[in-house]
Amino acid sequence: MRQIIAQNLSWFLLSLLLAVLVWITAVSQSNPFEQRRVAGIPLRTAYDPGLVITNESGLPSVVSAQIVGQRSDITLLTTDDVVVTADLTGLAPGTHTVQLEGTSARGRVNTIIPSQITVDIEVVASQQVPIEANIISDPPPDMEVGAPQFDVLQIEVSGPQSRVEQVVKVHVSLDLQDQIINYEDDIRPIPVDADGNVVSSVTVSPQVVHVVVPISQSENVREVNITPRPTGELPTGYFFTSFEYDPKTIYISLPSNLVGDVPNTVFTMPIDLTGRTSDFQVTVPVDLGTTGLTPLSEANVTVTVGISAQTATRQLDGIEIERIGMQAGLEYRLEPASVSLIITAPQPVLEDLAPEDVRVIADVSGLGADGTFSVVPTAMLVDTNVSATIAVLPAQLDVMVSRADTVPAGTAEP
Repeated sequence: MRQIIAQNLSWFLLSLLLAVLVWITAVSQSNPFEQRRVAGIPLRTAYDPGLVITNESGLPSVVSAQIVGQRSDITLLTTDDVVVTADLTGLAPGTHTVQLEGTSARGRVNTIIPSQITVDIEVVASQQVPIEANIISDPPPDMEVGAPQFDVLQIEVSGPQSRVEQVVKVHVSLDLQDQIINYEDDIRPIPVDADGNVVSSVTVSPQVVHVVVPISQSENVREVNITPRPTGELPTGYFFTSFEYDPKTIYISLPSNLVGDVPNTVFTMPIDLTGRTSDFQVTVPVDLGTTGLTPLSEANVTVTVGISAQTATRQLDGIEIERIGMQAGLEYRLEPASVSLIITAPQPVLEDLAPEDVRVIADVSGLGADGTFSVVPTAMLVDTNVSATIAVLPAQLDVMVSRADTVPAGTAEP
């Protein structure tokens, strides 16, 4: 009986083993092992307290990994299922090359790309440094700036030891341009080295400081207005269209022995308008005379003057017409032979205008023989430098063209 049981048990175990092998083979064929590359895996770093990585900006923030596993597992694989770590614990300050280690909740991490990184580790340090005001823009010259007042006397700077050792002070930049009252603001201090260069990769505490800068009126400098001083008169028939100047104020230094009040306005040297008939620009100095005042800024004033003539309208009659573009062997007769002009121009020009100061032109080029054609005349002033608007009456002429040997008697032009 025992022999029979032992023999049957052997057959049973053999059959069970064969069944397991068949099951594994079937499962492997239906759910085979595969390899998949997963990108964008965050790189985690671990290091001892009191240390800091100084080249972190140059290290990869994400890596890739090759994962091996059954198809049913790696098909569902995401970046959250993979952890890649650079273990720096136990390392002393300095430069180290470390292998990256990875684990996966689905499958096995086969390869990490990149497989290693080089890190610089430093001790975290801190120190107290003084605050210094850095005025990037001054207030107006007639304002005096007092000593800036901060709510703290020193700033704590912390970070990598090599960086902290470079910091000698923190700058608080102040823009006082156009400031005529006390300046007050909350400003972020900037750590700088001995040459004034900004030191990066460090933190400051507090991150914001409150500053007050006293600003008051200077007793030795004043801002006064400037007034141009034109002399003479424009010619008859002309008028101003604009009168601009720059600068409009000037800063002056007051002498210690000044007697009397400081003037609110100073004048320029005279600007002669005699004979001016067009726009012009001139630079003239400020006339401080014997006041004893000394200019602190540019003492010359640029004056831009716009001048135009008063316009009028005048009619000229009986103006003869010039013909251009005539061909040899052809005769051209105009009807009418003279025209009237209505001229709008500066009044001084019209007062002396004579018929010989204008031209009326008829362009007859391209007109064929033996026919009557219409031509639009053009009119202009002989002096092309004078601007004028001219209307011709009539606005259109008849031109009768014939061959020279067929001109009827009594039709030739005088």
